[in-house]
Amino acid sequence: MSRRFQLACYVAGQVGQAYVQRARERNLTVASALRQLVIADLYGRPDPVEARQNMLFQTIALDGLLEAHPDPELRPRLLRIWRERIAEEGLGHAA
Repeated sequence: MSRRFQLACYVAGQVGQAYVQRARERNLTVASALRQLVIADLYGRPDPVEARQNMLFQTIALDGLLEAHPDPELRPRLLRIWRERIAEEGLGHAA
């Protein structure tokens, strides 16, 4: 029979409340969110430079596909929707 190992920690009240809220926003329990953090720490996260390079490639590729699409309004429409969503979520100015 395999036993589970329990991890626990204490944090300031505001940190705990913020973590609970963030877990709920992600539709996770606090335990599940913490488990994901531990696993990511143990097995590594993507290199931020590599992740940025991959995102840039995907963005350029998607832009090229949108530009080549037979519907000439598709790219401008998606850019408009993206800008609106960025503004709605308060993520700053979208170029």
